[in-house]
Amino acid sequence: KVIALGGANKNLEFTLTLDYTKRCNYDCIYCSPFVHNNYGNFLSLEKIKKLFECLELRSMLNYKLNIVITGGEPTLSKELVDLVDLCYENKFDHITINSNGTASSALYEKLLEKNVFFIITLHEEFANKKLIEKVYKIYKEHYSMVQVDMLGDDKNSSGFSM
Repeated sequence: KVIALGGANKNLEFTLTLDYTKRCNYDCIYCSPFVHNNYGNFLSLEKIKKLFECLELRSMLNYKLNIVITGGEPTLSKELVDLVDLCYENKFDHITINSNGTASSALYEKLLEKNVFFIITLHEEFANKKLIEKVYKIYKEHYSMVQVDMLGDDKNSSGFSM
């Protein structure tokens, strides 16, 4: 079972993509149940610690270490802040979390204070006015730390709802 992929480039950067969970609070028509579901577990912090040990991250002192935490929806985890702390303890320089924007503003603020970069993807069939306004406010206040993407499907006639 693959839980992470990583690679180094000529600029002495190593990026690890951690597939933290399949659990997602959305049920998008274009996502396969093999990719996302609404019941999957999160990787335990112990398993992630072992992964970091196997990668021998501490021996990569000359590299800029990046991690992308993705899933499903990582912000559904009660241990996400602890995971971010674990990443910093293991000398990651840059942490990115992929999210659908549905977490509480307080959680985004807490993680942004820890210098986490977010890629928030608004999904057409679930993006309502309240969600768009919340994401816009987060983006406006932290524009250098937040990227907002939009994802839709031509088969979905509802469009972004305001």
